[in-house]
Amino acid sequence: MDIREEISTFINRKEETGALLITGKWGSGKSYYIKDLAKELNDNKKEYLCVVSLFGIDSVASLIKAVKEYYLEANSTVFTKTASKIGKIVGKTVDSGLKVAEAATGGNVAVSAAQKGFSSVLSLGLLDFISVKNYIGRGKSKRKFVLVFDDLERCKINMIDLLGAINEYCENRNIKTIILADENKILNNEASLKKVNWTDGENKKEISITEQQKSADNYSEFKEKVVFQTIGFEASVDIIDKMIDSYTESVEGYKDFIKDNADIIKQAFAESESDNLRFIKKIITNFERVYSAIKKTEVSDDFALKLLYGFAIKSFEARPKIQQNEENSNINKILIRHIKKEKNTKQSTAIYNGEYINIYSLQQWMDTGRYDEEAVISELKNFFTPKHITDKFKVLHWSIFDIDAQTTTNGLNDALNDAYNGLLEAEDYVGLIDRLQYYKEYKLPFDEIDYAKLSEGIDKYIERFKNGEITEKLRLHVSSDIMKRANNNTRLLLEKLEYIEYNYAYWILRNNFIDSLKKNEGMRYTIDVHGLEELDDTLLDIFEEAYQKADNSKKRELGHVILSINYTVDTQPVGSENNYAIGKKIDVISNTIKNFKKLNSFIVAQSEEEEDIITKMILNQFSSNIKDKVQQIEDYLVKLKETKKDKR
Repeated sequence: MDIREEISTFINRKEETGALLITGKWGSGKSYYIKDLAKELNDNKKEYLCVVSLFGIDSVASLIKAVKEYYLEANSTVFTKTASKIGKIVGKTVDSGLKVAEAATGGNVAVSAAQKGFSSVLSLGLLDFISVKNYIGRGKSKRKFVLVFDDLERCKINMIDLLGAINEYCENRNIKTIILADENKILNNEASLKKVNWTDGENKKEISITEQQKSADNYSEFKEKVVFQTIGFEASVDIIDKMIDSYTESVEGYKDFIKDNADIIKQAFAESESDNLRFIKKIITNFERVYSAIKKTEVSDDFALKLLYGFAIKSFEARPKIQQNEENSNINKILIRHIKKEKNTKQSTAIYNGEYINIYSLQQWMDTGRYDEEAVISELKNFFTPKHITDKFKVLHWSIFDIDAQTTTNGLNDALNDAYNGLLEAEDYVGLIDRLQYYKEYKLPFDEIDYAKLSEGIDKYIERFKNGEITEKLRLHVSSDIMKRANNNTRLLLEKLEYIEYNYAYWILRNNFIDSLKKNEGMRYTIDVHGLEELDDTLLDIFEEAYQKADNSKKRELGHVILSINYTVDTQPVGSENNYAIGKKIDVISNTIKNFKKLNSFIVAQSEEEEDIITKMILNQFSSNIKDKVQQIEDYLVKLKETKKDKR
């Protein structure tokens, strides 16, 4: 069905029939299509399509007012050439708003209002005198006036009252009327809610589920009286070209780049099996920032295309959870296209071969909403600095389907050697593990992996990070998609990496706290240190040393700091199934309790040897407070162990 032709036929049909309903899912491009069509038809000066959004309109009075305002604006557009002249003549001599209108055009209030100026009309309160006709203008400038009501399902007016108001225009005033809606949402919403407050004019009433179902039935019945024809609207890749054509670039050359490579976006859209074109607009808009970063590097055009494709499919993957659940499996199909192609031994007919590259900083942007151009540029440069383009680098950062078997073997051996020794960066561990999962899933011959040594390597990395040996910015994200692919060998490894993600901020605070203790700056951390993962052995030793050297004033400060720190902070998201993190938390809490008891013994021993009565009092009070802290943490440990039990 050619929707353009159907709309044209409807508008030009002389027989008065009723409204035309165009129904399609949210995001399918209905609004974009009709607005683009309106611009085209309005420029032809044969008819005038006026698009009225019903979104948020809560009364029939508000709807009527909105239509009149759009009608005036349409007339104002037609009469801009004569408006100023008439306005100058009558504006000086006539005070009454109605008289201004009548004096201008001999009683044609709508035209007069347009000529006088739209803003002036509103200020003079002339809307009450406006009658919306099925045409605008007069004489040679006369055009057919077409009303388009968008977002029917998002209007707050009772649906029956709303359709009645629309019927006033299309049947009683013979105005060609088009309605845009997601009809399924109207029917589902009407019948699914248990109770709802409907606003009917100024009266509000609560209706029951039975009444709602009746309302839904009434909608279907009343729709037949108002709507002459219903057309189904489906998302089309053709709209993508129009989106690009109308896009206003902020970075020189970007629009041409997107226009030249529109087929890549279309292919990603088609392969995702999505029907929401709003994501395309978002992709086009957001990738401009990536393009700007690319222009500040020496990234090749080929890489830019791979990045565009990867960005597109990852954008679809990053949609709200409801949509992810429905469509995420399609994303995985895209990512494994090559392996399927090889198995089928068929020549690919795709516009683009599906090669993609995803970089960490862009993934972080999608996940968190925070864009770091400096990080993006740094990663882009790393991808194309010759010294980085090793087989190991390709294995860790490129798609597994973009490199051959020999390169994979060589690079994997180098990557594993570093991984076993705790020498990879956190994000590289995630990338390596994800690739190992793909190798196993598709039975590729790269499964000679010592998972126990890999786990030990991650432990070594954690200790290096915890002790401050690693100073670079943490780049790590274990996505839900990667976790879903986890098998018996890789789940524990991924949980350990998630544990780093949850705790690294506390490790940084720990190292800063240790530095402060060594410099005798305890007071500053009464503010700065709010939570730590644990009171570990090293921290205990350094604290005891600082405390022993401190005078009474500093002893009180240090005692306050160590006890005010929260050691029971949540180090994983609510509802997490990370059993490693829970087990590890039990271990560090148990160690914290043990070390606080050691600290208490240390303080008691000092008190017994102390001769100064004030110092002795400070020590005894500190000891008492330590016991209270231990009891508090022990209570938390009991609850934590119960959580561990429930997880089993």
